[in-house]
Amino acid sequence: GRPNQVKDNCITEGIISMRERRVTVTSNYSMKMIQTSAPINPGSSGGALVNMYGQVIGITSSKISSDVYEATGFAIPSATTKKIVESLIAYGCVNDRARLGISYQTITEISKEVNNYKTTGIIVVSISDDSDLLGKINEGDIITHVGGTAITSDDVILDIIESAKPEQKLEFTVYKNDGTTKNITAKLLPDTGSSS
Repeated sequence: GRPNQVKDNCITEGIISMRERRVTVTSNYSMKMIQTSAPINPGSSGGALVNMYGQVIGITSSKISSDVYEATGFAIPSATTKKIVESLIAYGCVNDRARLGISYQTITEISKEVNNYKTTGIIVVSISDDSDLLGKINEGDIITHVGGTAITSDDVILDIIESAKPEQKLEFTVYKNDGTTKNITAKLLPDTGSSS
């Protein structure tokens, strides 16, 4: 890259500390990325992350920018980049990516205890008008399971949605505001925008 618009290209090195770190970027879109200590600065982001054989394994795209963190950068894996680029060329959007159509907050064991929630999972903050969950659940309800799998973190539900397709139906277990538990089925939406 050319950090700070230096005249010549340069190469940096770093350690990959995690291959599938879920990262939420400024657009609130969440994806699994490669975590690396390679410097990512203006002018060097968007460059290739290569392994010791010179194979491109990712595209550097973001970092944690803070006085508290050092050398914590992220790269989009090559397999993800290839799929996105091919879809953009063929369809003009990212095809076959699904979304649920809600915003939420995660309830972990700790936040459950602190806030006196009855269960862990994700608490529904809002439901979009096009979501299949509209009219089936309410804001404040807690989704505890998806496809029979307990939601212990938002990674659980995001992983399942990322591996699914638009129009696919998933079963959710919901702890309602009135204290009852209900199983519902909802169809996933196509995600051609930047929401997750």
